[in-house]
Amino acid sequence: MCKGVMPSPLRTYPDYRSLRDENAFLRGRVKELDLQHKDAEVELQEGREARVALAGKAAADAQTAHISMCELQEERAQHRECAQRLRDERLETARLQSEIAELRIISCRLAHERLSQAASAQQEAVVLRVSLAEAEEESCRWRTEAEALGASLAAARAELEELRTTAAELTAA
Repeated sequence: MCKGVMPSPLRTYPDYRSLRDENAFLRGRVKELDLQHKDAEVELQEGREARVALAGKAAADAQTAHISMCELQEERAQHRECAQRLRDERLETARLQSEIAELRIISCRLAHERLSQAASAQQEAVVLRVSLAEAEEESCRWRTEAEALGASLAAARAELEELRTTAAELTAA
């Protein structure tokens, strides 16, 4: 023994070896636990990193979902506007169809009136022809008056032709 160093009290006991073995076992166990602790810390750190990554991904997914929801709401608003425009256009189309029907009725009435006028003009032309024939038969003295009636007849025929043309156009329309 060295001078000034006290002998270990454990060495003086008879089961020093068993204590030394137990100490060695416990030191091994401590090292093993230290390694497990370090592994657990590494796993914990990896878990934290994974949690941070998942939280980031979740935040990105939430932001993407929010953007998608905003886009969807905007699209729905556009669809509502389109549907409203379509309803307005349908109402306008119905109104225009009603006006067209009214105009057709008016056109038919006008065509009927013009056809009636044309028929009257034809009857008048027939009467004028008869009168002209009688006037030619009566005498030469009425020849001057008959020429005037002939001119009147020509004007009536022109008017009749105009009325026929108008009636044909209205009938075609």
